[in-house]
Amino acid sequence: MASARRRTNASRACPHCGASVPARARACRECGSDAETGWRDEEELFLQSIELPEFDEEDYRAAVGELRGRPGASTRKPRWVIWVAWILLVALVLLFVLAG
Repeated sequence: MASARRRTNASRACPHCGASVPARARACRECGSDAETGWRDEEELFLQSIELPEFDEEDYRAAVGELRGRPGASTRKPRWVIWVAWILLVALVLLFVLAG
């Protein structure tokens, strides 16, 4: 019977602050952490309570288009930019071939 009392009266260290917590205690007397909150500190509990909106790629692209002044605009480059790049590349290659 004495060994049973020792087991129930044994204490453990608080995972958060290191204070002695009685075995049957539901919360730490020093920092207030408990098993329900996962023995977290106040900052972690505050951050956990913040509800963030779900990320939606389509909404993001629409918002970026509105900021740029083009509602519903995509992030693709215009075709003329691609054509100009190809023409410059071909011209550069011809320049090296003719110069060498």
